[in-house]
Order: sequence, then C-alpha cells, then structure tokens
Amino acid sequence: HGGHRLVTVAGAVAALALACCAGLGALGWHLHAQWRIVTTADAALRSAPDADASSLRTMKAATNVKVLRSYEDWLFVTTEQGDQGWVPEDNAAKVWNR
Repeated sequence: HGGHRLVTVAGAVAALALACCAGLGALGWHLHAQWRIVTTADAALRSAPDADASSLRTMKAATNVKVLRSYEDWLFVTTEQGDQGWVPEDNAAKVWNR
C-alpha cells in the first residue's frame, strides 16, 4: 500500500504544478494582450497622445483595436478597418477572446 500512496502524492503534485503553469500562462497572455475593446461611447482616435490633439475620428463602444505601442497612459492603436491613432488607456479594456 505504501507504493500506491507515493504514486498518488506524486501525481497530485504534478497536476498542481501543471495547473499553476497553465494559470500563469493565461495571466501573462492577458496582461500582454494586444487586442482591446473600446469601452467609451464616441471615443476619439487622436493624432497624438494628448487630450488636446486633433481627433482623427470617433469610435463607438465595442470597437476592436489592436495596440501597437504605448506612451504613458495612451495607446497607439489600429482599428480593424486600418485607422490608426491614439486613445487613452482607460478607454480600451483588455479582452480574453482574441
């Protein structure tokens, strides 16, 4: 019976380690997600990372954008239609399903 207990404990430890690795991988993927969704109605896509910069266009809430780079609390994004510009980071939430 002693050998079975060792196998059971070893299996449980291996399963726990695998679950931890999978969880950390998912968290890392989420934290470095390139795709976000616009959360603000009529969010301005700006020409520069500044609230006073000219607005290139407005985006509706739920617009998908891909983050190309960031500067302070601004994101330089591209839309699925190919428009590029800056949005405040708090106007675009990370999404899991991209």
